[in-house]
Amino acid sequence: MIGLIYYPRRVHYPTLEENFKIPIVRRIIRLLYAMPILKERKKKDKFYSEIKNAFKSKFILHMYPEIAMWPYYEGIRDFKYGAFKIAVDSNVGIQPIRFVFTKSKGIYKIYKRKKSICAVVLDPLYPNMEFEYKDRIKDLRDRTYESMNKEIDL
Repeated sequence: MIGLIYYPRRVHYPTLEENFKIPIVRRIIRLLYAMPILKERKKKDKFYSEIKNAFKSKFILHMYPEIAMWPYYEGIRDFKYGAFKIAVDSNVGIQPIRFVFTKSKGIYKIYKRKKSICAVVLDPLYPNMEFEYKDRIKDLRDRTYESMNKEIDL
């Protein structure tokens, strides 16, 4: 769904290094432009520097700041710092996307029992350069969390 939102631009997805070791899955996630998140500290620093350089060429990186997405979970869990640290380090904005579940309507009502999912693209948020480095990361994380928790009417 995220790939369709940003089409024709290519979206890259960081995923655990272990996912690249699963026989069939590794081929599929490579086709979808997944990037391994390496566990070793030296390799992780290289991962962050490659992302920072890639943003200069209009690279789109999609991350779940909650670390994982649970099927049909409608709440917003606490965010980790990683995605926001990358945004502050690269001086790029965060484009929050909120998934909202709605009752099926029209023809979908006949054959679809589960709720339909809608992706709501919110206004981009940028790091506040007036703050110190760590405060910039926290501020961006908090503002993103607040914007995603606002009531969304469909």
